[in-house]
Amino acid sequence: MKPNGQGKAIASLVLGICSMLGLCSPIVGIVCGIIAICMSVSARNSGYTLGMQKAGLILGIIGIVISVANWVLALVFMNTANNATSEVFEILKF
Repeated sequence: MKPNGQGKAIASLVLGICSMLGLCSPIVGIVCGIIAICMSVSARNSGYTLGMQKAGLILGIIGIVISVANWVLALVFMNTANNATSEVFEILKF
């Protein structure tokens, strides 16, 4: 018989690992990270406070941070590339 909250802790851990996909797809990382945090908190409220619950919480937070950082860096690089392209076209008079 599973202790209360063990299934939620397992789900939190799996979703926390999936949130690491924020390196490839920030939207997936953010969504999985948020759900992992919610499942981890739910497992803790059910009385399950062992390693899987804590790992799911930590991985969910890290996944969200990585996803947001990836998104911000992509926007910065796109803006920089756009500015550089505009300057080249201005120099070449296109």
